[in-house]
Amino acid sequence: MKIRAGCIIDYEVDGFKEAGEIEALIQTQVELIVARDPRVSHYSSGAKQRRSTSGNTKINFNDIKWRAS
Repeated sequence: MKIRAGCIIDYEVDGFKEAGEIEALIQTQVELIVARDPRVSHYSSGAKQRRSTSGNTKINFNDIKWRAS
């Protein structure tokens, strides 16, 4: 059986430098979680700028529709 796990964290940052620092920290921490787990077949992490800064809609991870690329 295969599963996909993930997490969503919304940050408020002052600029791209701070966003880059957070992204690097996230990548390091994800590597620590998966590095020695033989069940992990693939992992990827990153950070992206949110499309809209108006409103602060909170999403539920379980409501996300996953797409195959």
